[in-house]
Amino acid sequence: MTSLATGKKNVEEKANGKIRVFNAYSSSTQRLVANTRFLAANGRIFRTKNQIIIPGAKVAEGRIVPTSILVEVVADEPGEDYNIGPNTFSIPGFQGSPKFNGFYGKSEEAMSGGFKGEVTVVTDGDLNDARRILEERVFGVLEQEWATRVPKDFKVLEQSKYKKIE
Repeated sequence: MTSLATGKKNVEEKANGKIRVFNAYSSSTQRLVANTRFLAANGRIFRTKNQIIIPGAKVAEGRIVPTSILVEVVADEPGEDYNIGPNTFSIPGFQGSPKFNGFYGKSEEAMSGGFKGEVTVVTDGDLNDARRILEERVFGVLEQEWATRVPKDFKVLEQSKYKKIE
């Protein structure tokens, strides 16, 4: 059974993905509020969905060894322009401070899901048409089964037949 959806709807979806956020600044943890901005190298802004706490960097032989946490982010605006490949990210809120170079992000996979445009959707009419077609086919098969399985000398009154789909 093939039914075609006939409805149209304008949709705006924001791209999303994951960024690994690094602390190469200090051994202290760093709290970032929900909606913290991350600036991709190509100028696109993504924001954290939730508050995050970046673990403190490790110190080994007097050198800072970065630690990281994987964070879910969503594009600042809807559209395909935010469906970007793996990228590096800075935190604009740290610009002008020593933390700017010590905290950064990298995505290992592409951001995806960004879209702006018209999509086809199923309307109530489409659903009703599909239901009607399905019922006709099912009841047709049942009528054929009834005709072949009921003995020929058996009399069935039409009004005794009851059909219902729940």
